[in-house]
Amino acid sequence: MLEAQGKSDLLNQVRSVLPSYASCIYIRQAAPLGLGHAVLCAQPALVRSLLVHLADDLIKSEVACLRQMADVYESKRASVLGVQVVPRSDTDKYGIVAVEADKSAYEPCEQHH
Repeated sequence: MLEAQGKSDLLNQVRSVLPSYASCIYIRQAAPLGLGHAVLCAQPALVRSLLVHLADDLIKSEVACLRQMADVYESKRASVLGVQVVPRSDTDKYGIVAVEADKSAYEPCEQHH
């Protein structure tokens, strides 16, 4: 549509958001039933694996945290969850997890502030 309207600058801007090797599909969650439900809605479209990225917080690191998480997934072939410690007074603002695993299983992202 942008091309047909002669809006090439805007079209180039939109195209530059995604790398050429990536493609996106959109699946509508019919009701606001939470993130887990949204992920399940996408299940029929999955070919291999799924990366859910919530862009609420940015992590600056030498090696991108998502790259580190993908590498852990490749080596362990298990679900990987990125978490951060937050003050107890802020727990109402985040999804909260409790971990009962051996601490040696943790592989924290290398962060640089």
